[in-house]
Amino acid sequence: MKFDREIESFINNYVKALKEKNAVAFIGAGMSVSQGFFDWKKLLKPIADKLGLDIDEEQHDLTSLAQFFVDDHGGVRGQLDQILVEEYGKTTMTVSENHRILVRLPIQIYWTTNYDRLIEKALLEQGKTPDIKKAQSDLTVNLPKRDAIIYKMHGDIETVSETVLTKHEYEDYNKKRELFSNAFKSDYVSRTFLFIGFSFTDPNLDYLISRIRTVTTPFLGQGLNIQICV
Repeated sequence: MKFDREIESFINNYVKALKEKNAVAFIGAGMSVSQGFFDWKKLLKPIADKLGLDIDEEQHDLTSLAQFFVDDHGGVRGQLDQILVEEYGKTTMTVSENHRILVRLPIQIYWTTNYDRLIEKALLEQGKTPDIKKAQSDLTVNLPKRDAIIYKMHGDIETVSETVLTKHEYEDYNKKRELFSNAFKSDYVSRTFLFIGFSFTDPNLDYLISRIRTVTTPFLGQGLNIQICV
């Protein structure tokens, strides 16, 4: 079958990229759900409840739901940030076997839209030193003797006020987090990516696809080796 051939081709290309130290893993929320962290629907349900909305009816535009909540509170994220901190605080940060398998591979670059710290914890447990990039200023400094770089393109729960969550924050991403956009573009056109832990109901995926299209459109027909596995 064509699909099976495509999967086999991807595996062969990714193994080749691993050997050449040219492989990247891009990790979505699905990698963290098994450890008790929330997907977008569960994460924003308390917000929908506060607004008197049905989360099942709003799940197709969750970034707008977050934006509406902020706008309803005078444009201030304080209560939204508090909800995030409380929800993440309920979960014990235990690394999954999938994380352990992933960090044992010779991957030197990880991208993630997740706010949690499971990837970095898994790397530390493996005896590796992660260089964590969660803010623009982090991209201007390199950690000595690092084994891997983690680009937390939407921020980190420990700096909750700087996370990317609302519709306006997504729309302004290329302006306010330009260095992340540039780094992503550079990696995406030159390395082999494995996308893991994303679902088609994840709003992060919509924005990622739009960025990928922006990155790849000028290069279509030039033979770039780009791999996506959702």
